[in-house]
Amino acid sequence: MKNLSLLFSGLMLILFACKKTTNEPDTPAPNKDRDGTVEEVFSSPLFNDAAEFIPSFSGNYALIRTNSENKQFQYTKDAGATWQELKGIKQILAVNDKGYYIVDPPTSSRYFSKLGADNVGFSYNITGGEFILGKDDFVYDVNLLSNINKVTLINTINGQSSVINNKADTLGKYCGQDQNGGIAFVNSKGLTIHQPLNNKWVFHPFNIVRLYFTSNNVSKPSKFHFNGYNQLVIADQMGFHVYQTGQKNAVRTFNWPNPYKQNYENPKKIEINQNGDVFATILRYGGKPIMFKITNGNMAAYPISTYTVCKGAYTYEMYPLAAKKISAAKNENINGLIKEVRVPKNAYISEDKVYAIYQIEPAYDYYSGEVSPGADTVLSYDRSSKTTNFLNISGHFNFVYQDGNKAFVSGNNVLMHSANNGNTWEKVASPITNTLVEVKKIGNTYYGMCKTVTAYTNTFGTSYSNSFKMLTSVDLKTWTLLPGASYNSKSGEGALTFTKDGFISYITTITGNLAFKNYSTDFGKTWQSTSDPVIVFSAELNDGKLINFNHDGGSRLYYDVYNRNGITGELKARITYNAPAGRSFTTSKPRMPVVSENGSFYFFNDDKIFKLK
Repeated sequence: MKNLSLLFSGLMLILFACKKTTNEPDTPAPNKDRDGTVEEVFSSPLFNDAAEFIPSFSGNYALIRTNSENKQFQYTKDAGATWQELKGIKQILAVNDKGYYIVDPPTSSRYFSKLGADNVGFSYNITGGEFILGKDDFVYDVNLLSNINKVTLINTINGQSSVINNKADTLGKYCGQDQNGGIAFVNSKGLTIHQPLNNKWVFHPFNIVRLYFTSNNVSKPSKFHFNGYNQLVIADQMGFHVYQTGQKNAVRTFNWPNPYKQNYENPKKIEINQNGDVFATILRYGGKPIMFKITNGNMAAYPISTYTVCKGAYTYEMYPLAAKKISAAKNENINGLIKEVRVPKNAYISEDKVYAIYQIEPAYDYYSGEVSPGADTVLSYDRSSKTTNFLNISGHFNFVYQDGNKAFVSGNNVLMHSANNGNTWEKVASPITNTLVEVKKIGNTYYGMCKTVTAYTNTFGTSYSNSFKMLTSVDLKTWTLLPGASYNSKSGEGALTFTKDGFISYITTITGNLAFKNYSTDFGKTWQSTSDPVIVFSAELNDGKLINFNHDGGSRLYYDVYNRNGITGELKARITYNAPAGRSFTTSKPRMPVVSENGSFYFFNDDKIFKLK
């Protein structure tokens, strides 16, 4: 009876912990308790917080917009040697070597601002038109309204302006800046470039094969880009053509290969650099956009979550952890950018590796300018060499697991499997319609526990129900439902984990002083409900002892160690862990806790993983 009383007291402690009480529970006998040690074994890398990169033609001036909700900007005026924060700006549309063009959201006015010592800006009132930046001090006001239909050139040094074209609607569409300071337009007959220094329009005729400004005849209009020197690329769902000044016919033709061929969404983005390399972001039906560099007909894919910007003599490559500025002369890193900490959505740790899921693509869609949920990918961290590697995988994931060379991720009813340390991935049929919360290898079989929790809120508070499945696999690739081990809806938030002999338990409801539990001893095939003492636990150690985990919401963690006796347990000791100096322990993410195959005990806390000893 004494053991049962201790057990029930321990259970009440757990229930109160679930309610996030800050009261510390009664401690076991002092001679059985101890203070543990905490070792940080993994810290998430700092990510480039660059949702959008906007450089000038020369590369001396550039702006970066971050992923933050207030759209914070950084700018450089010395080719990236130093960066400064630009405050009070919500949207920037274009950049040249003297300043930036923005829309002021409160007034919807457009203006060009020069960043001098006093941040003095140049304003020019336009109605119905659009600012297009030339190089250096030249700004164009292009107004296609039928009663105006003109292009005005503005000198930002003295504010003087002059009309340079009275048939703006015949020019076509803007397609890029020119090396001599002007801007270029494309239409069905060719390329037209304005040269502001001598105020001349230069026309380059092309025999253009396909160019669609509207979607009347095709699914989506064409996309195009002029490299500022001598080449223009025009692309649609079939492929692209490259045209070069001085030659009427296309100098290169490229058709999208399978499985990207004739997808009406392609391309998402198209660019061409000074060398003539084409950068295309395309996708297969139902797939995620992938950026390719296409040179002499050869396609080379960029890692997921990378985007490029081609401007002037430079190609800028924006990676999750690095940024590069590439020209014919050199390849250099862009340093000094704002970095941000990201918390993994889920992670798995072994003695040699960490696999962690991150939402890594910008929440801001730089293709459409819209805010949308970013996709996820997986980072692999080698604990011995302390090196990180982003795996070539993208999707919406919530669980990752690794055993030896094999790994898999799941989420959104999709399962991706790798047999070679994440180098390549295969999409396989998935019975995982609930969220995976735990995988254990028992003998030669993997068991995967899945659940979905639903909350119901009313005037009396919040209640929960959960759905459950237990799956098995012999290779981490093909998963099947353990016969009978599933249910669609039961009260409570469901179990946190299970033991290697199939014991599962969780609290369903609390009525007065009684806590009702559901439990199973056969991996969830059959269930019992009782208010009798049943241990509810959050981890199993390799020696069969059960752990209940708690923290005080601040700098201390506790875990209570139980000797298991069937469905009950006897509290043997409490181990207390103090957070490292300067840190506090918040709610564990993504799981709490994790016991590795060799018995090591890990606690996930925000962007870090701690080993508890």
